Amino acid sequence: MIGETVSLGEVCEILDTLRKPITKKFRKQGQYPYYGATGIVDYVNNYIFDETLVLIGEDGAKWDKGDQTAFIVSGKYWVNNHAHVIRPFKDKLNKKFLVYYLNSIDLKPWVTGLTVPKLNQKKLKSIPIPLFTIENQQRIVAKLDAAFAEIDNAIYAEEEKKNQIRPALKSIYRDILYNRQSSTNNKKSLLGDISRVVGGNGFPKSYQGHSNKEIPFIKVSDMNAQGNEKFIYKTAHTVDTNTLKAIKAKAHEAGTLIFPKIGGAISTNKKRLLNKISAYDNNIVGVKPSDKLLPEYLHKIFKIIDIYELSNKAALPSINNPSIESIELFVPNLQEQSKIIEKLNLVDEHFTNLSDCVASKIHNFKLLKSTMIKHHLSPKAA
Repeated sequence: MIGETVSLGEVCEILDTLRKPITKKFRKQGQYPYYGATGIVDYVNNYIFDETLVLIGEDGAKWDKGDQTAFIVSGKYWVNNHAHVIRPFKDKLNKKFLVYYLNSIDLKPWVTGLTVPKLNQKKLKSIPIPLFTIENQQRIVAKLDAAFAEIDNAIYAEEEKKNQIRPALKSIYRDILYNRQSSTNNKKSLLGDISRVVGGNGFPKSYQGHSNKEIPFIKVSDMNAQGNEKFIYKTAHTVDTNTLKAIKAKAHEAGTLIFPKIGGAISTNKKRLLNKISAYDNNIVGVKPSDKLLPEYLHKIFKIIDIYELSNKAALPSINNPSIESIELFVPNLQEQSKIIEKLNLVDEHFTNLSDCVASKIHNFKLLKSTMIKHHLSPKAA
């Protein structure tokens, strides 16, 4: 039965003084897992722990209800300074019971710091833990293990569906954009013949942050979503006409398709269609379509083009203009392009709904885990 609620620090030994970070350049590769806040981040040639313990993310982790903030590790391994190392007292707390409980609650109330959120050791020790007898903890863990095996199988099935959505979407895109067009005898064109490749500009920092938000300045980190950009001009006062003209001359028109052209961001295949006159930095390249090519049609085509395959695939990959200009594509007339865009918009809508449905199921299965833990931790259930 449950007798009382105690703080985590009362029923656990904190072994944080034994952990030790190793910067990447000093790590020697080996067979032993090197753990961080969310799991294994590398393998090294030595270890500092050789027992089954509980790790809890200190910083760089997720602390929402249902997140795997706490996890059990065993064997020989190394732990860096981003995960707390916990040894529950054997006669007080079952390791798996602790993990189930911590992952079932919202830990954010014990997280401090806005810029760098952190679950520090003092806050960790203060987390309340319901204290059952060891026998009851073991019984609860056995029940949850059995139930969670079923739920995890269901989650895995949904994850598999999720992994199949993007390839299926690309397959339909290819069928509509290529197979259908080739059957209508449309000739292929080189992208360089029907568009202009335009590089970014390294604007001085003094131009960024203007409160009037005249022209967005986009960096690679802003590629995911519109509305997060900084803006050209630093002063909140009126910018003189000549400066405004000079900056606008370097900016790029709406309808330009942009994507990263150098660095690891290439592999993410981020692409974005400018919806207003904008500027972007030197690590981004743009494709401005001619009047024979609708911008949205170009955007649809690039959804199935792997940007990384266009790069030199070096340690620091990069894309040059000739590689972009040599892309071949079917270009039907503008009326046909509009029809294809409408059809692909419907496809996008369908697959977005499907993705949302799968994500919702996965989320609900994870909530079910939390609900079950909460049920089993109630005094009545014990």
